[in-house]
Amino acid sequence: MQYKIGVWYQSGHKLVACYKAIESFRKFYPTEKIDLIEDGSKKYDIIRDKFQVNLTQINQSGLNTAHYGRPVHNLDTNLKWLERIYNSCIGYLNDTDFIVLFEDDVWCKQAITKYPDLDLEGANGPLWKPELFNYLCNLHGETKQNRGHWSRKGSFESYGACGGTVFKRTSFIEAYNNLKHINWEEIYKLDTRPAEWSDASLSFVFQHANLKTGIWADWAQYDTKGQGNWFDKTGWSAPMSSQPGVAFLHAYKHFYNYADAELRES
Repeated sequence: MQYKIGVWYQSGHKLVACYKAIESFRKFYPTEKIDLIEDGSKKYDIIRDKFQVNLTQINQSGLNTAHYGRPVHNLDTNLKWLERIYNSCIGYLNDTDFIVLFEDDVWCKQAITKYPDLDLEGANGPLWKPELFNYLCNLHGETKQNRGHWSRKGSFESYGACGGTVFKRTSFIEAYNNLKHINWEEIYKLDTRPAEWSDASLSFVFQHANLKTGIWADWAQYDTKGQGNWFDKTGWSAPMSSQPGVAFLHAYKHFYNYADAELRES
């Protein structure tokens, strides 16, 4: 079965990285919808016009800089970020089946060949604190054995919704509608990350709604092969041919080190 996918993407102050990330996606998905939020800068019209994306400009977090772009850093920014995704799910991307979460360090290496069977699939990510794992298991009447990190029923033990993650649009709507049942003050005492980091937040709201999250076989982390420095172009020179054969790579930050004037349209 062929599914209809879309992209949701918040960026800012990284014109070249954003341009090249979307360019990589367009090589394999020339007409699929991209909902792009430009946070804090006003330079992305060239991306809108070149790649036919839906561009919205905001000035919300103030944390999108040349080497640092973090859309979520406290509960307020977290909830606003989730609201923007929700509005896209019921708005511009409302005719899609799956949504890929893009970031400036995501690279589309090939078309998807392994569609997810869980509600959200992404990285083989970090573990929650045991207190939050216990909370989620108790909330849904589950055992640790049934909902551990590797469970295909969906992990309650870990999170991994970083760049390149894919989720079912209708499942996100269900998770968002469940937000009113989350006691964030209680959650913050168990583990601060769901309120402070977007990858943790997105995984957690799915898990709190008893939706299934896990590891995506069509996702991988870019491997620098130990070459160069993170703060210049030398650190991201390992060729794409040496990377895993997956649809999406995360943590490819080569184009973070380009000035706007170095943008080359292909």
